[in-house]
Amino acid sequence: MTTVQPGVIERFETWLTMPRFIFWLLLLIGLNLFVYFWWMHRPVFPTGNTQSNQVIGGLEIEKRRLQDMLEQGCTGPEIQTQVQNPDLGELMQLAAVRVVTAEGHGSGFFIDKDTVLTNRHVIAGAPPGTIAITSKKLGDKPLPAKLIASTREGQVGDTDFALLKIDNVPAGVKVLSIATEPKPLLDVIAVGYPGTGIRGDANQANPEMVFNRGIVNVVQPQPTGVVWVLHSAEISPGSSGGALVNSCGHIYGVNTFVARGDTAFEGRSLYALSGGSLRKFLDQAGQSYQKTDGQCGSAKPN
Repeated sequence: MTTVQPGVIERFETWLTMPRFIFWLLLLIGLNLFVYFWWMHRPVFPTGNTQSNQVIGGLEIEKRRLQDMLEQGCTGPEIQTQVQNPDLGELMQLAAVRVVTAEGHGSGFFIDKDTVLTNRHVIAGAPPGTIAITSKKLGDKPLPAKLIASTREGQVGDTDFALLKIDNVPAGVKVLSIATEPKPLLDVIAVGYPGTGIRGDANQANPEMVFNRGIVNVVQPQPTGVVWVLHSAEISPGSSGGALVNSCGHIYGVNTFVARGDTAFEGRSLYALSGGSLRKFLDQAGQSYQKTDGQCGSAKPN
């Protein structure tokens, strides 16, 4: 047995005897087992813990809310306008037309059972008896159209509308309802007969209608009172007078002109005259039409 003198440090290998080693080893093993079993069997949300129960209740409410959103699916107002009218193409085929004159062509659409709306500049200078409308749904024979009202000639961007009366309109023609000014970022579709779109079948009496999707970029009221709708749905010569609609087929504008940038870095700007501006013209002309607030099923005659 080694005697430790005062002031002398006992060496570790002398201090750590076998009994001491076994004692500390068993103690460490016991502590580890205690921690393990306590951790594995600890109560996550102990009964009677009010705060924990509130957390669980909140999670259940959020779960039900998300489930309801999924079940509502396409019926929710956020996406209703995207899928409200799955037959939009068929509607446009029955409502939109190509306006033809001796000088060229443009686009238009029915706002009444025997009345088509187009831009004034589409039929400007056309002698009486030389204006007609065509479409695949109307048949191979163009239907004569008579000018009954129009805005005055003005600068590009001024009010630019014309009304055409058609006799003996075939059954099945659809009338489009007119909204007012759209909001920026609204999804819109330009419908008509742009020259770039019908170039391949320009020799046909009834070339295919063209659909181009885009969004409303900005709505710009002008000092003259007309409201411009700048959008990104592609249009070109021949689109003039064509409808700018939402996915329900409601008129938010009449495609009228394209502005080109002053430099190579500036792209084209695509403009429609707003539905609100169109309404004012129709009211002044005493023309009946259907109004809508842009919600599907809300159209009503004026």
